[in-house]
Amino acid sequence: MTTPKVSICCLCYNHEKYIRQCLDGIIMQQTSFPFEALVHDDASTDGSRQIILEYAEKYPAIIKPILQDENQYSKGKGILGPFLCPRCTGEYVAFCECDDYWTDPTKLQKQVDFLDSHREYSFCCHRYRIYEENTKSYRKEYAYDWYKEGENLEITESIALSVWVTQMLTTLIRKDIFLEIMQTVNNLYHTSRDNYIFYELLQVSKGISLNQDMGIYRWHDGGIASSTSGISRYGNAVKVYSNIYKKHIGDHILEARLRYNYERLLRYTSPSRQGWQILKDSFGYCNTTMQQLYMIAMYLIPPFLLRIPAMLYSKYLRKKCSISNP
Repeated sequence: MTTPKVSICCLCYNHEKYIRQCLDGIIMQQTSFPFEALVHDDASTDGSRQIILEYAEKYPAIIKPILQDENQYSKGKGILGPFLCPRCTGEYVAFCECDDYWTDPTKLQKQVDFLDSHREYSFCCHRYRIYEENTKSYRKEYAYDWYKEGENLEITESIALSVWVTQMLTTLIRKDIFLEIMQTVNNLYHTSRDNYIFYELLQVSKGISLNQDMGIYRWHDGGIASSTSGISRYGNAVKVYSNIYKKHIGDHILEARLRYNYERLLRYTSPSRQGWQILKDSFGYCNTTMQQLYMIAMYLIPPFLLRIPAMLYSKYLRKKCSISNP
């Protein structure tokens, strides 16, 4: 058998309602090279496993099942590092969680062509749309306003920390660099969150996003995005970025991003012992007395009284850490 040029990593857990659309988006890819899809099912309790086996029987050269009898995520184990990375045989690695799907049959070919001809880049993303399952409607991607007509988007550290442009379903990475970065991520963070992966990638290499819509990121009741909002969203962001900052102290872009998320987190935090601790923690990323006073104001003054000054300061922060449209 010919060695695949691309290995696709697919994560599945109770995705019976969506997995056929995901696998069909993979099977339909029109390429000048062979590719494989490593489909990892983390002991689903619905019919996902049976669907994976059905596709594996029908497309044995492409669909390679990895089926767990016990849920590994609940044991605190990662999936990419121990179960998928060792099985990737391609020159490139792509990703698609089984509740998302690809819409362009030439997606892989376009991304491989770009990376083959631009050796200075280690990874390549593309545009996508968000499908909201509950309302049956489409939303613009998070980085919609960052793209300029007819131009691809260079992914810098500032952009990657400011807006979710690097969705995993859109990403193709050189495997040798990906494996090195996964080792770094596992050693530093002990978990393979995509935030950590892309931050560390950008410390050693370049990334780009093609200005073409080629996939769907799905919001649904069982998904991560749909269950995270308000204080949870900003609390999670603070936790993730502070974890990165501990490993990269002095990164001013990270400092600015942490201030941005602390400022929003404090708007949701009522005066309490926990809130006071959050306020004190925010001071660790403030470089001036004015920034500290603003954090105190966010904590003490009711949000509706702070709408105008908050908007002004947010505008300043966006400019400082390139959060706004460049």
